[in-house]
Amino acid sequence: MVTTPSAVAVLYLAAVVVVAMIFSAGLRDVLRDRDFGAVLGVDDRRIRWPLTVVPGVAAVLAAISMTLLTGGTVTTLAIGLVGGCAAACRVRTRPSISYDGLILETAVGQIPVDLLRQWLRGPDVLLAAAWLAALFS
Repeated sequence: MVTTPSAVAVLYLAAVVVVAMIFSAGLRDVLRDRDFGAVLGVDDRRIRWPLTVVPGVAAVLAAISMTLLTGGTVTTLAIGLVGGCAAACRVRTRPSISYDGLILETAVGQIPVDLLRQWLRGPDVLLAAAWLAALFS
C-alpha cells in the first residue's frame, strides 16, 4: 500500500461524496425553487423521494466497489457511506443563499457571518466524517 489507511479512508469518503453530489444535481434544482413542485402538481415528499433514492443507490454501489478494491473494513464502509450521503444531502438541500444578514465589523473589515454559516452547511458534516474515518481506520 502506498498511503496510510487513514488517508485511504478519507479519499474513500471523498469519492462517495463526489458520486452522491453528481447524482443529486436534480435534488438541488428542485428543492431550491419551491414553486417547481406547484408547477408539477405534487407535494415536496413525492418529488424528494426519487431524487434521494438515486444518489443513495449510486453512493452504495460506489462504496461497495471501493471497499472491494481497497480492502477496507466495515467501519470505513459505514462511516464513508453515512458521512458522504449526509454531507451531499446537506449541500444539495440547503436553501438559496441569502446575502442580507449579520455582518460583523472588525478592525480589518467586515465579515459576513450569515453568509459563512450558509456556505458551511454540508462541509461541516464532511469534516466530521473525515475525522471519524481517519480515527477508526
